[in-house]
Amino acid sequence: MLIPKKKNMQEADINRQSTSGPCFRPVELQRWMVFASHQDNEKARKFIDSYKQVAPQLGIRLRMDPLVRNIPISGGRHMSALDVQKFIEANVMRSLDEVQFVVVILPQQRDELYSAVKKQCLLLEKTVPSQVIIAKTLVNEKRLRSIMQKVVLQINCKLGGALWALQIPLKEAIMFVGIDTYHDPLKKKKSVLAMVASIETQCTHYFSRVNFQTPHQETAHAMRGMFEEMLAAFFQLNHKYPDRVVVFRDGVGDGQLNQVLQHEVPQFKEAIFEVSGAECGKFSFIVVQKRINERFFAKIQGGVTNPEPGTFVDHTICRNGKADFFLVSQFVRQGTVTPTHYTVVEDSKEGKTELYQRFAYLLCYMYYNWPGAVRAPAVCQYAHKLAYLGGQHLGQAPHSSNNTKLYYL
Repeated sequence: MLIPKKKNMQEADINRQSTSGPCFRPVELQRWMVFASHQDNEKARKFIDSYKQVAPQLGIRLRMDPLVRNIPISGGRHMSALDVQKFIEANVMRSLDEVQFVVVILPQQRDELYSAVKKQCLLLEKTVPSQVIIAKTLVNEKRLRSIMQKVVLQINCKLGGALWALQIPLKEAIMFVGIDTYHDPLKKKKSVLAMVASIETQCTHYFSRVNFQTPHQETAHAMRGMFEEMLAAFFQLNHKYPDRVVVFRDGVGDGQLNQVLQHEVPQFKEAIFEVSGAECGKFSFIVVQKRINERFFAKIQGGVTNPEPGTFVDHTICRNGKADFFLVSQFVRQGTVTPTHYTVVEDSKEGKTELYQRFAYLLCYMYYNWPGAVRAPAVCQYAHKLAYLGGQHLGQAPHSSNNTKLYYL
């Protein structure tokens, strides 16, 4: 499935298209495991049966049924994080055969159990993608099919597959980069900088990196090294460096725009020169702001309503001396839709604002966790998910073998 050049969907929804046929790049599921407590055995079987029904309809082949294993409880009545970690290590990390994927069905939603799964599967040298499911989500028969469609598609992404693709009406090799940070609300843990880049123009392959920095630090000094790795990954896949780089920087307020321009933008330019040996060509750095007060309305038949998705405002209320615009990318059924504000803080070739508007809107459809448009470009949303996972659950950067997978969905 390709995201077309033009959208004419009032509700910005592609759910029917995404679930009515094969996904763009399916990955065959071969040796995989399902872990659950003894009490959730029946739910595990129900999960497997539903998976086997839904996956072929989405073009995903299953080579074999998963191995089902029960997580033992060492003491007391409740499963512990140590129980989970030891069990995954014994069944996956010490296994002589390569395990392609792990599904863990937890009896209840507890952060320490989720963190235990992710740490054991992502931090060690022998890594494996994982999917955590809460047992009670498998009880409702009426919703089971729609839940399983989302789970199947999510697993396909974590294995390196793609659900749909982007069609850019330009004959250029373009790299889109998304940046976001996570700050511990108690300010005790380190802040996390996450960077995610598309490494081919259809935006179906991504390279992701995280960096831990001092608590509550927003501007970053490690971007150059991270971006150099992304340029190398782009070259390895395409046998050339990108003709155009567009960076979307989330999580920055108005008072930090000059800091970004002085400390972050130069790091990207230096990385491009260091890796490619050429001066920075078509390079743009755009700050994305979602926490804003502006609201827009459309006057229709004597009344007012929310503007349709794809509505841009780039005059009258915008900043003087800066190229900026507002974008309404989502459709909301209740309340007033909140636009997103984009400010172009650096543009080496002084491109047209209309081009960045089109880029931003198209990228809002490329977040694989939602079959429609989200509020910010997908690369920013991926960076947000990655930063949250790193700061809230992992506490350190995942093993480098995960960098080309959307393991954080």
